[in-house]
Amino acid sequence: RRKDFMGVLAQAVLAKLQSDTQPDRLSALFWAVKRAIDEKHILLFFHEPAVRDLLAATDMDGSLHSAGQEDYLLVVDTNMGYNKVNFNVSRRIEYEVVLDEKDAPQANLTITYHNRSPAQPTCVQKPRIEDTYDLMTQDCYWNYLRVYVPPGVELLSTEGVTETEVLSGEQGQTVLATFLLVPAAESQTVRFTYRLPQWDGQEYRLLVQKQPGTIADPLLVKVVLPEGTGVLSSEPQSSDQRQGVWSFELNLRTDRTLTLKLR
Repeated sequence: RRKDFMGVLAQAVLAKLQSDTQPDRLSALFWAVKRAIDEKHILLFFHEPAVRDLLAATDMDGSLHSAGQEDYLLVVDTNMGYNKVNFNVSRRIEYEVVLDEKDAPQANLTITYHNRSPAQPTCVQKPRIEDTYDLMTQDCYWNYLRVYVPPGVELLSTEGVTETEVLSGEQGQTVLATFLLVPAAESQTVRFTYRLPQWDGQEYRLLVQKQPGTIADPLLVKVVLPEGTGVLSSEPQSSDQRQGVWSFELNLRTDRTLTLKLR
C-alpha cells in the first residue's frame, strides 16, 4: 500500500487550489503545469471523444504520431529489472541518415547507455525489495528496448544485441524490439542500421518523439547529403557543416522536428 499517499496528496492539492486566491501563485502554477505537459511529464486522457481529439490535435495526450511522409524516430525503454535503476541510467541518441538521389536513404541509429550504479559482482534478475529507495536505484539495468521507425523499413544489421524482432506498431509505425543488459558501473552501445522508404529528393523531414517521463536525452542528428547537393534552408539551424554532412546538436526535452530543403 506504499502508493496510498497519492489520493491524499491529490485532495490536498485540490483543496489548496480552491482556497488560494493569490493570482501570482495561480499563474506560476499554470505555467509549471503547461511546461510539464509540453515536456510530457503529464499526459492527459478524457473519455469524451471531442476532448480526446482536441488533446491529440495539440499534442497533449502523448500519443504516437501517425505514419506520414517524413522520417520518424521514437526510442522507448522499459525497465524489466524489478528496480528503480533508471535514476542512475543515462542515454544518448545519435541518428545519422545518408541521403541518396537514386536510392532509398540509409539510417544508422546509435544508442549509448551508461549505468552509474556502484559496481556489482553479478546481475540477478529477480523481484526484491531493498531497505531504502536509494538501494533500489543501484543495480543492473534490464531493458526492453523498442525503436519506432517509419513503415516499410528494412533492417540491415544490429550491434550490441543478440536478437531483434521487427514488429507492427501503433499508428502504422514499424517497431524494432530487443532486450539488453547494462551491468552496474558499465556502458552499453546498441546500433541499428536500416533502409528507409524512398524520398522525393528535394526535402528531408524528421520527427523525433520524446519518451514521456524522460528529462532531456542528448540527441545528435547527422544528415549526409547526396554528392553535389546544397541546402536551401534548414530548420533548425545546423550546429556544424562539413564535407556534405549537416549536424544538429539537440536534446529531447520536447519532441524535435528537422527540415532540410535541398537544391
